[in-house]
Amino acid sequence: WFTSKDVDYAYMATEKDNQASVSLFMDKFGYTKFRTPAILVNPVNHHCFQVSSNIEIARLK
Repeated sequence: WFTSKDVDYAYMATEKDNQASVSLFMDKFGYTKFRTPAILVNPVNHHCFQVSSNIEIARLK
């Protein structure tokens, strides 16, 4: 469904102290913590595109 609708990310929101839900989505489904309260995001469509040479990409922890 995500690919057919050209969706880039799937979001899921839960309370930050709902450890069972946070663990399920982060550990099992590969979501990443985006903000607090816990908003989890999962890239679902990996588009190939050219990044301009004047753009710097930095990995965040």
